[in-house]
Amino acid sequence: MNDFSNEKLLVVAPHCDDEVLGCGGLISKVKKGGGKVYILIFNLGFEKDDTKESQEKRKNEVKEAMNTLKVDDYHLVHDKPDNNRDLDMEPLHSLIEIIESTSSVSLEKIAPTMVAIPTIFSHHQDHVHVHNACIAALRPSSTPISSI
Repeated sequence: MNDFSNEKLLVVAPHCDDEVLGCGGLISKVKKGGGKVYILIFNLGFEKDDTKESQEKRKNEVKEAMNTLKVDDYHLVHDKPDNNRDLDMEPLHSLIEIIESTSSVSLEKIAPTMVAIPTIFSHHQDHVHVHNACIAALRPSSTPISSI
């Protein structure tokens, strides 16, 4: 596939930096080809003892990375330390709903033509849980959400 001009890529990342580590090359290729890129990041990975300064620094680093990648839009689901739970503890239906409809870069809102999701073969339980949510959210439907 060489013509990305009509493509809309959604990258689903369990944690900030997963989008770059897993899909940095694809993101670059789609953007250089004239396509659009959207990123859904579930977790910023705050630690309990993070200071307010380190929390703001991490948010700013994500914003700078999104600007550098020239993404069209991104959404941080859990961007506060008090709302930064282990993703594998989240009910699967909650993650599915975010992917399908409630995120600002949801399937319903952006109608992506390509979706990059975490691998099932990860040893990180959060990645596997988000993978399972993606598979459920992307399942074929008899009544399509949009023209995906």
